[in-house]
Amino acid sequence: MPVNNADVGPVVQLCQQHHQRVRYGVLGAAISTRVGNPNAQPQNYAQATVAMINAFFGGIGPAASWVVEETGFPTGYGAPPNANFDPHWSTMTPLHNTVAGFLVWLDSTAPGWDANLQSTYP
Repeated sequence: MPVNNADVGPVVQLCQQHHQRVRYGVLGAAISTRVGNPNAQPQNYAQATVAMINAFFGGIGPAASWVVEETGFPTGYGAPPNANFDPHWSTMTPLHNTVAGFLVWLDSTAPGWDANLQSTYP
């Protein structure tokens, strides 16, 4: 299950750049899937992904606002708009709810995004 925050950060930055929201667990499970975990489930990655995002970005902030909980909003950010959110953030932006769909988007948007992942499985 070890997903590395060095992998999480650049994927979040892709989401920010392309104005795409993704659920916490989907982000972690997608990275784990790509490094060989055939059974990565989003519910097993949500809390750990929050910690990795905070470690990479130094806490709540605009880039990290693109990763959200099941409500479609990031945890602990308050109601938008406020300085915690990226100015382009909106509930109207695409939201990735599935690992498979998110991986398709990543592969088509940023081919090779997974070339140097530091996360491991098992």
